[in-house]
Amino acid sequence: MTIHGSEARASEASATNLGGLLLRAVHRYEGTALRYQQDGAWVDISYPELGTAAGEIARGLIALGIEPGQRVAILSNTRPEWTLADIGTLWSGAAVVPVYHTNSPAECRYVLAHSEARAIFCEDEDQAAKIAQIRADCPSLEHVILFAGSAENAISLEELRATGRTLPEGVLEERVAAAGPDDLATLVYTSGTTGPPKGCILTHGNWTSAVEMYVERLQLHGGSFFLFLPLAHVMARITQMFTLEIGATLIFWRRDPAHLLDDLKAADPTHFAAVPRLFEKIHTAATVGIAQESPLKRAVFNWALSTGREVRAREDAGEGIGWLLRRRHRVADRLVLSKVRELFGTRLDFAISAAAP
Repeated sequence: MTIHGSEARASEASATNLGGLLLRAVHRYEGTALRYQQDGAWVDISYPELGTAAGEIARGLIALGIEPGQRVAILSNTRPEWTLADIGTLWSGAAVVPVYHTNSPAECRYVLAHSEARAIFCEDEDQAAKIAQIRADCPSLEHVILFAGSAENAISLEELRATGRTLPEGVLEERVAAAGPDDLATLVYTSGTTGPPKGCILTHGNWTSAVEMYVERLQLHGGSFFLFLPLAHVMARITQMFTLEIGATLIFWRRDPAHLLDDLKAADPTHFAAVPRLFEKIHTAATVGIAQESPLKRAVFNWALSTGREVRAREDAGEGIGWLLRRRHRVADRLVLSKVRELFGTRLDFAISAAAP
């Protein structure tokens, strides 16, 4: 998407809403926005290409009759198309309703009926089959759009984009500019463990404030974020948003838990957000086999970890590191610590843990 004149100015002025923030990002940056593996090779989507794809999706939704404030759901695992559909929906003026890809048909029915979603993006035929089972119970649901594959009474993402290309780009300016900070941006449904799921209202102002807070407090400036958490969860979604806000790159996993650690290392990110369980898996990968090593190797391993902890504690407290400790740390790093870090790739700056104790 090439943004000119008043539309470019609108993207700068509309950052009080989430669509404006994302429109501003594709106007500002030229580098890689999304990266993923396909058939063993890396595929990059630049910020201009992201703008083109999401803009066509937005105009496609408008052509289908989606009006500002109406709800559009996304039922899919974490993949680049999720991000494209998310941005396109926001640019159309609609609100996004994330649905976990693990949800049963009955759980999907509750969310879609309660939110009165008019359209839903589905990952593939399997997810579309869930919707086919309960579509009659969702009177507001008119359109099913598939990221991959085909299904009866559904259209493909490419067909939606082709429809969008028949509308002028200028229609997005009005839709994006019309959303205020107090307007609904997304409905996030609770798990329903204490009763029927509740649709938690998150406004455009909620999102833009959170994005600004993350960027400021974490002092984020470019880089790349590895993304594997479900985008139906707010943690992954806010990571997506602030990554795009700073012009960084989102690197997607291959959606196979068996290869998660391999994907993390191959992605070689500067940052990533995860739940505690992933850190436990990495800890296991780092320590497996140590118990079977010789007493000397176990002692060296534990000494290196202890040295690393001591150095970090002093740094966190703002204390100096004497020459002796610095020398110990260099040895510990060469023998053990660098090998542990390699599990995260070679560029990791920091990781964020959230969503569970």
